[in-house]
Amino acid sequence: HRVPDLEMALALKFAAIDSPNRRANKKRQDKVDFVSIVAAHGGEIAEDKLFSFGEMVKSGGGKEILELVKEARGELDSQ
Repeated sequence: HRVPDLEMALALKFAAIDSPNRRANKKRQDKVDFVSIVAAHGGEIAEDKLFSFGEMVKSGGGKEILELVKEARGELDSQ
């Protein structure tokens, strides 16, 4: 099996969080997963690559996904 790289995994979670067709409880779990990934690998994230993947999800998604990473880091710092 091929494992997606870190930025792709975050972009896939971002796409799920942003999906209009996904149930709210699944979106909450996707957000938890996103934060967990950032917690485990936050220092390794290539932000330029993540921005590009976010833009592939939707126009303006690059800025949004970087904002989610920033929020996740803030949540982790406050714990």
